[in-house]
Amino acid sequence: MDLFSINNRSFGEYRSLTLKEISKLNNLYEAYLKVKKKNKGPGINNLTLRDISEEEIYFLSNLSKILENNNHIPKTVKLTRIKKKNGKNREIGILCLEDRIIQNAILNILSPIYEKEFSEDSFAYRKNISYLNAVEKVIVYLKDGYRYILDLDIENFFDNIDHEILKKILVEKIKDRELIVLLNRYLNQGIYDNGKIFKKKKGVIQGAPLSPFYSNIYLHKFDILLNRNNIVFVRYADDFLVLSKNDLNLRETIIYIEKILRKYKLNLNYEKCKVIDFLKTGKLEFLGQKIYKSR
Repeated sequence: MDLFSINNRSFGEYRSLTLKEISKLNNLYEAYLKVKKKNKGPGINNLTLRDISEEEIYFLSNLSKILENNNHIPKTVKLTRIKKKNGKNREIGILCLEDRIIQNAILNILSPIYEKEFSEDSFAYRKNISYLNAVEKVIVYLKDGYRYILDLDIENFFDNIDHEILKKILVEKIKDRELIVLLNRYLNQGIYDNGKIFKKKKGVIQGAPLSPFYSNIYLHKFDILLNRNNIVFVRYADDFLVLSKNDLNLRETIIYIEKILRKYKLNLNYEKCKVIDFLKTGKLEFLGQKIYKSR
């Protein structure tokens, strides 16, 4: 079942989901400006924004021709690690400048079309929406009497995104074979770590511009199924709350959620999951924000 139904979109919008559209110079220039604004460090080939500053149009024109002919092979990603609050390391991929520009160019074309169909209960990595909007929606539910809360977390979500399932999701909407080939190349991109190069058999590279987009389309059907079953929830990527006015159906709800996640080869992280009665505890923490019961 294609929940990104073509019946809901104009033919013109779907026709734009092509490598040709992505390769256009004006689109690449827009993507370049986004990369320039973030001004991240160089990838494994050490090419910097300063290196191309005096010939950026020539650089982008050449990139456009290579892309249009479907000759671009993504460069190896440099892996780095940053410490998380729990002391564990988070692996972050640093892409080369060319690939950061191309992935942003892909997002320029894909994101607006997919964005229109995402659930209103999904808040991560969306234009003009922040984690604070998710917290505000939780507060509205709490004030409306949704006292029982399932605080849930998907275990190693980004690292467990199944490539074959993701590819099937992509081809539901994208009919241009050349674009699919490029997206598959990015899924199979080489990663350099401690003198060795490897490829991910599953999961997406955190730090890559496409990865947040992939995470949203991967869980889109999950969101829709919860909506259709009248399950009240607020989700921000792999962190989400399920809210209820009574505790009678919480067990059934969590069994149903586990069943859906298994179809996507995902599991809950039970160490982080908990049940909260907001009226008893008087407080809730979500996305780093503390919410207290008003007196």
